[in-house]
Amino acid sequence: MGDASLSVESMLLHFDMAGMAAAFVDSMVDELGADGSLPDVVPYQRYGGRPADLSWSSALVSSMHALWEAGELGPARKHWEAVRLHVDNLRAQYHKAGALSKLPEPYGDWCPPPEVPGTGRGERPSKGFAAAFSLIHVLQQAADLGTAVGGTAAQDAQEFAKLAAALGAEFHASFFNPTLKQYDNGAMITYVLPLALGVVPQSDQQRIFQNLLTKVRMNNGTWTGGIINNRFLFDVLHDHGAAEVALAMLQRKDYPSYGYMYFNPYEPARECMWELPDAPFEGTGMNSRNHHMYSSVGHYLLTRVAGVKQVAAGEFVAVVGQLQRASTRMTTARGDLHFSWSRESGGLSVEAKVPVGGRAHIYLPAALDALSLDGEQLHQGQGVQEVLPLVELHGGTFTR
Repeated sequence: MGDASLSVESMLLHFDMAGMAAAFVDSMVDELGADGSLPDVVPYQRYGGRPADLSWSSALVSSMHALWEAGELGPARKHWEAVRLHVDNLRAQYHKAGALSKLPEPYGDWCPPPEVPGTGRGERPSKGFAAAFSLIHVLQQAADLGTAVGGTAAQDAQEFAKLAAALGAEFHASFFNPTLKQYDNGAMITYVLPLALGVVPQSDQQRIFQNLLTKVRMNNGTWTGGIINNRFLFDVLHDHGAAEVALAMLQRKDYPSYGYMYFNPYEPARECMWELPDAPFEGTGMNSRNHHMYSSVGHYLLTRVAGVKQVAAGEFVAVVGQLQRASTRMTTARGDLHFSWSRESGGLSVEAKVPVGGRAHIYLPAALDALSLDGEQLHQGQGVQEVLPLVELHGGTFTR
């Protein structure tokens, strides 16, 4: 469940698995208790407990949210009562704990890399920090879904958003150290999650982000958190203006890094990802070489680096990014979407191919001139908006 909550967005972007994800949502609803609780594992066999770690049970809402982002709102409509029941359970767990900082957390930020390979787990925040984040994040996602579903679900969404905002304020008050300008114990994840959650006051955002960059530099330009940290780390770096830091981190081949999995001298991976960042130095228990819990980085690569995102069935947003060049293909139910750009001495070249029946909103960083659609020059009013660097394309090929 914890793995699925983090990787479902990436999986839906890279594989034709909407049907599988929807079926897994059905299975989670089948396991939902009368009190709205979920177990750590679905189907519930042998491992884990009930109620689940809040970063594990978040798979229910995060899977529906990812499906909605992929153009499939059906599971959320079908199971809205289950969402309401589960949110009631989250509220009950919060009240039972007595405070956001006292939430139970059996697992937390799973499998951070140890500083020395083979010596156990690396740095982690205080117990309950990741659970507090996940509780608020689920409420935010449930509010998004309720708004999209509409009707009485939209009324629920307002309640969820209000609760998320109140708990976000409590998160800041509980974990922030105004003297040190850090959250909790200063582990990397304690800078990443507050920024991802949007709970850092405007006056402190720049300082917190700079402290995150300092943390990265102090650790040889790489990551030190586990699977929850890595789901949000690269997005946070990119969205706050440090895309080059995120990319440099992903291009590393020394330990710990994604590149280390594939270029280490001991047993380089071929097609799959490891469960543990230091797999060759650990034992045989819980040490798979074919695991998806770190694969959430695929979401960052496609939506931030390649700049492509499906926002509804057949509707896409494509943004020219900061790289010198990039090219991507997204396979959809309507056909393949292609998007590429390159910066040369002569300027910026952009090409987009949208499947028939699809629509793409293409954002450009430069003034609009010499635009063409299927070889024919475009002018304002033909899908071109001069106010914003935006082109709207309804099936066809766009070049600049």
